[in-house]
Amino acid sequence: MTETGAPITGEKARKRKWKRLSGYWKWMGFLLVVDIILTILAKIPKVCDIYTDHIFKIWLETYGRVTALFPFSVGEIMLLLAALVVMIWIISVICLIVWRKSRKYRRYMTRYSKGLLALLLAVVLIMTLNCSMLYGCSKLNVNGHRGEDYSSGEIRKLWNYVASQCNRLAFEVERDDKGFPVCGGDRNRLLKQAMLKLSVTYPRLQGMYPDPKPIRCSYLMYQADCTGVYFPFSLEANYNTYLSDLGYPATAAHELSHLKGDIYEDEADFMAYMACIGSEEPFIQYSGYLSILGYLQKDYAESGQYSTEDAWLFDQVYEDYNNYYYTQETYDAIESTDAIFEKETVEAVSDGITDTYMDYYDAEPNYEEVTKLMLAYYDGILY
Repeated sequence: MTETGAPITGEKARKRKWKRLSGYWKWMGFLLVVDIILTILAKIPKVCDIYTDHIFKIWLETYGRVTALFPFSVGEIMLLLAALVVMIWIISVICLIVWRKSRKYRRYMTRYSKGLLALLLAVVLIMTLNCSMLYGCSKLNVNGHRGEDYSSGEIRKLWNYVASQCNRLAFEVERDDKGFPVCGGDRNRLLKQAMLKLSVTYPRLQGMYPDPKPIRCSYLMYQADCTGVYFPFSLEANYNTYLSDLGYPATAAHELSHLKGDIYEDEADFMAYMACIGSEEPFIQYSGYLSILGYLQKDYAESGQYSTEDAWLFDQVYEDYNNYYYTQETYDAIESTDAIFEKETVEAVSDGITDTYMDYYDAEPNYEEVTKLMLAYYDGILY
């Protein structure tokens, strides 16, 4: 009412209602609109390509440099805190049944829920910027090839080449007193050099590389059959501490490729392979060739092209491959540990989350398609 008693109507009433609206809800509305717009843009490949090549790298060069200063995984801490925040909210909702008449407690619940809503919208924003936009990119073209069918004879030639490289490197790498391959230098420094060397061909890989970080809860990663993980909230590459030294270079390069925008698993595997085999360190080269050996051997076997003239893997290569992700010693130690959760349960939950995640992004955990990328790369080189 005005001083004269006349009601406020029309445009003045709408302005007054807007002024009364708290700053919190204005910000939530703004975040929601931004999330919706970016979600729509994430469906346009050309927009996603431009974003990934020119904008996404800014976050790594700024925010990523800050998280890289911490010796521990910031992303792991974030996940633990997020789980704690949600758990507290659930408990608080249950307690509301008892203390629903308390004005002070209702005020606390309102503020906590509003904070949780803000956190949720921020999570959606970060996931859109650091995941959805990357999944919306055009698929990788290798030497102008993508999705072409190759003959069994070409798969055979690729197998022979990779197998011969494994046989050669098995006796070139340095080994410790237990017979395990060891790196002849600082593995992270050598790996970063290899990634930057590859960036001449694939410019998306240019820029700063943080050191991959170990996960303290690696036992759960082992149970979930996971050796490495990319955290979009902290822009970090992380690895399972149980991972063998030989499996580390290709696994770390795979996660570092995610940091540069190659979010699809086959493309990250391919980039890891290319980076490793391009290193001057035989140990890292060997890790790269072994990383795709299982995929290639499967495809080679299915091609029906076995011949007595083909390259056969030496016993030493088979031994190294069997210890590639976890050495037998590490495996025995892990299996002797009393688990809080059953491995099957953790693996089922992990698979469920992965399936939901992939369905949301309309993607597939297409690790085995790395063979197609390799066939495209060696087209004109081996055949």
